[in-house]
Amino acid sequence: MNRRLCLTLAACTVIGLMAPRARGDVKGDIAKAVKLAGSGRGAEARPLLEAALKDGQASRDQRLTCYETLANISYSERKFEEIRSLMKAAFAENPDASPETMAMCQHYVACSFLGEGRRELAIPELQKMVDMAGAKPELQSNRQIDQRLIAELYMALGKYDEALTAVRKSIDDYPRISGRSLGYSQGVLASVQLRRGAFEEAIDAFMLRARAVTHDDQMEWCRRFVGTQIVPALSRPENARFIDPTIEKLGRLIASHADSPPLCEQLQKGVVQLLLRKGDTERALFEARVLFDVCSADTMPEAAKMLTEVLKAADGSVARANAFLSFVKIGRAGPDRTPGTDDDLANPLGEIQPPDAQARDARFSEALGAYADDWRGKLAKATMYRYWGRPEQALVELNGAFAICPMEQQPIQLIVDATAQVLVQVSGDPDMARKFTEFQQLGPAGADGKKGTPDDLTNPITSYLPKE
Repeated sequence: MNRRLCLTLAACTVIGLMAPRARGDVKGDIAKAVKLAGSGRGAEARPLLEAALKDGQASRDQRLTCYETLANISYSERKFEEIRSLMKAAFAENPDASPETMAMCQHYVACSFLGEGRRELAIPELQKMVDMAGAKPELQSNRQIDQRLIAELYMALGKYDEALTAVRKSIDDYPRISGRSLGYSQGVLASVQLRRGAFEEAIDAFMLRARAVTHDDQMEWCRRFVGTQIVPALSRPENARFIDPTIEKLGRLIASHADSPPLCEQLQKGVVQLLLRKGDTERALFEARVLFDVCSADTMPEAAKMLTEVLKAADGSVARANAFLSFVKIGRAGPDRTPGTDDDLANPLGEIQPPDAQARDARFSEALGAYADDWRGKLAKATMYRYWGRPEQALVELNGAFAICPMEQQPIQLIVDATAQVLVQVSGDPDMARKFTEFQQLGPAGADGKKGTPDDLTNPITSYLPKE
């Protein structure tokens, strides 16, 4: 290799090392940094992002990606002042940015104040976000969420009138937002009204919120709101007059939402708690028994505990509560598991009748027509009859639902499980669930598959259906 060629190659090498990176290289570095940050490796991503911002080769959108990713990294590292510096730089570089971009920057500024616990400074930043988003349809969902967050922050600061204004905006200004999101806002409205002392308005908002319940997290919200907000608020003497109207509203919500058993169960717990707070142990006992009869297997221990607490309060002793627990554990047949023998047990609750039977009858009768006559409607009506305290009528609806439901696992399982539970209730025999399930699995011919043999089975439900 001659000397001139060596010098030429050396020059090319130097020139290559000193040449600016191609835009494609910057794009690759940013993509790599975003991926690293997303996997929790912010320390490795940070130098790549900072280098991309410094070398001047990144496009406007790429630089915004760098700022946003660095803000996320800084938030995870609790470097809140750094977030504000990053967003200030982003604002300065993009004075004519789109509303989406400006709202994104404002979002990180608000989050930095929230991270520091400075709610009063976060509120105006969030309000700027809402205003920047304008009326663009594609931004309505985020804008509505931000407006609701403003209300929650005002509420946390004890500024309930400002919270009320903000949450009403999150409801009234967004008619096209999904029912679920509006349901969340109704929940915030209920909490705000409760803190303002506007109890009737709080219950009305709660009912609207409860009607939007479709997910477990929302169900949990209903449970907490009734148990930790409504019940304690009604314990205050100045709110005592609202107990009966609230119980009536919860009862109507149960009757009209029997197609959502988990929601009904949460509402029924609230009814029992409110009656106990009022000292109306007679009504509380009936409603607690209803709760125990309709509760799911998962919540049975809690329902049994609530019923024994009502028994203790009603009797001033634990005798009947203990007898009830024994009856639940052993059943009507007694320790020998054989009905008709000397150790048979009687249900210590006896035949409890609701003291307010007329009001309950009116409430449930009005709701009957709301349910269709298909299998889902019949299943819902069965649930409603169980809350009504009419398990035999529930069996009629369940039998009808089973007859017309599709040959699919979900509907069959729902109906069979509910039927087994009601059969245990009306018979007082815990083994009835097993007998009914066995009949479903084996049919009338029994295990050997041959009719007319000793192992033939009968459907237990037929003993409790009306005779034609």
